[in-house]
Amino acid sequence: MRQCPRRHAPGGTLTLAARDLPAEEATRLHPHQTTSGESEYYVLLEVTDTGTGIPPELRERIFEPFFTTKPQGKGTGLGLATVVSIVNKRGGFIALDSEVGRGTTFRLYFPATEASEAPSASPEQGISGHGELILVADAEASTLDLLRTVLEANGYTVITARDDTELAAGLAQRPAAAIIDAALPTVVQSSPVFASLSTDLPLIGVCGEDAETCRHRVEHLPVRVWLSKPFTASQVLQALREVLKA
Repeated sequence: MRQCPRRHAPGGTLTLAARDLPAEEATRLHPHQTTSGESEYYVLLEVTDTGTGIPPELRERIFEPFFTTKPQGKGTGLGLATVVSIVNKRGGFIALDSEVGRGTTFRLYFPATEASEAPSASPEQGISGHGELILVADAEASTLDLLRTVLEANGYTVITARDDTELAAGLAQRPAAAIIDAALPTVVQSSPVFASLSTDLPLIGVCGEDAETCRHRVEHLPVRVWLSKPFTASQVLQALREVLKA
């Protein structure tokens, strides 16, 4: 096993490790996750911390999009959901071990394949992008980074915006489509940036509250498709394909 140097932080230690794992052992450990004949080996990545651990009642929900135990404005809940999307796209899966008061280990399993082999089909096959430029506007940097990760992992080119200046600069690049959070202050205030917004721009609205409230708030924008939080990576990709093909 290859193990990276441990990173120490106040309150705990983070350890990263990687090794090859025979498929038989992976199947024995996780019989409901592996598929016979996929690969002779898995590449196993382990991320271990010595933190507070995850209570049993939360373990079933930590991979849900937008689920978080952090205070409002301190976290989006998209981190683990994005990781799951990326791992599943590559035919892998994630296992979790955690004990309250002792720490947590995430194990990421990826089927090992020869470089010459064609990649296996992914859950997002047919709805991935082909280099199209997508503008994503949201007030939270963490949300922008995570959506960028999902979209770029699926073939799109991404530009992000958090305010009027960045939004104007992004629109000036003539994106193929835009994903805009209805709670973004510049949206709520009907910013002049949107005055010249082309009705031809495929626009996806993101809503984290009552749908009717969202629609009323941005009725001045030509939203074609709505996404309600929480949503999955596949739903974002499907929405993009829908508006781009319209």
